[in-house]
Amino acid sequence: EELVKAGANIVGGCCGTTPEHIRQIVQILS
Repeated sequence: EELVKAGANIVGGCCGTTPEHIRQIVQILS
């Protein structure tokens, strides 16, 4: 959330990131 507030346009993950992680990121940033 802080990264988006700082101007990030793309938020992703690394190895170990699951579809559930992405869903949670989308939910938080929506």
